[in-house]
Amino acid sequence: MPTVISASVAPRTGAEPRSPGPIPQLGQGKTTEAGGANPSGIYSAIISRNFPIIGVKEKTFEQLRKKCLEKKVLYLDPEFPPDETSLFYSQKFPIQFIWKRPPEICENPRFIIGGANRTDICQGDLGDCWFLAAIACLTLNERLLFRVIPHDQSFTENYAGIFHFQPWKLLMSWN
Repeated sequence: MPTVISASVAPRTGAEPRSPGPIPQLGQGKTTEAGGANPSGIYSAIISRNFPIIGVKEKTFEQLRKKCLEKKVLYLDPEFPPDETSLFYSQKFPIQFIWKRPPEICENPRFIIGGANRTDICQGDLGDCWFLAAIACLTLNERLLFRVIPHDQSFTENYAGIFHFQPWKLLMSWN
């Protein structure tokens, strides 16, 4: 039986998850919206059933979510595609993975219900105890938790397959 991972390329039409095929690549220095140059060549994209690409250089979460909702597509990050390249560096894994989004796994997915508690955080099969310990510590202070995991995201009317988080950044100083 294939392992289920909570992400998918299935469009919001209720169609069964399917392979996205090749992800189109943007040419170096070109955008799909403004036609301007991109010196870094780094893009994120929104990919729908027909793979329309929306350049997202320097766009905010709100702008990306609005664009997805307007085009009736779910966000897909080409730098973390729903395939084994996001899970493994160079090896092939003997298990077939089926990537699904939360609405494809359960009828009424919820992100956070009535706050969070340290006992809500459970480690699965991944070796991510260090990360989960940090999240569990955040649940002890709701103000800090919602600084890292903002309130403005859910699986309801504004669901566009995109979520944002605001972790602290490492600040280095010389003295």
